[in-house]
Amino acid sequence: MAQNDQLIQYRYGKALFEAAVEKDVLDEIAVDLRALSEIFKENPMLGDILTDIRLSESRKLSLVKELKMGAQVLTQNFLSVVFEAKRMNVLIGIISEFEKRYNKKKGLIKGRVTTAVPLTQKQKDEIIKGLTDRLGIQNVEITENVDAKIIGGVVVEADGQIIDGSVRTQLNKLKNLIKQV
Repeated sequence: MAQNDQLIQYRYGKALFEAAVEKDVLDEIAVDLRALSEIFKENPMLGDILTDIRLSESRKLSLVKELKMGAQVLTQNFLSVVFEAKRMNVLIGIISEFEKRYNKKKGLIKGRVTTAVPLTQKQKDEIIKGLTDRLGIQNVEITENVDAKIIGGVVVEADGQIIDGSVRTQLNKLKNLIKQV
């Protein structure tokens, strides 16, 4: 991703967050953005299509109008600004920047847990408790990912930190030690 795109995502996400706080519609905007994020995840080329010069302006406007339906006025205005600036191709990144600020304000951290087999609810609860204690945050949400390649153990990613307790990593470390001898 171009550094310019990252800067744009940062600025637009920050601007939307600040406007939502100022207008006291932060939670409502977060709901709108989650819905938009889902639409863009289901249609990964949508941002590029809405920025592509080969698609007629009227067709693009029609698609943006559909995206605005049912959204808060601030979200609708924001989508218009992003569309007119021809930045729909980085909308997911803008939403991500907004979510970072939103989660921080709400004291929420989202993490990803990777295991070789699905976790039980008790194991999930233990991981969440460990993260809340370690990070000093009350609210932790985890997304579970199953990847047999890690062989066993767990890899936890949260708040920019990675805790890798996978058997695969331990075996790789042992292998590297043996090579050095």
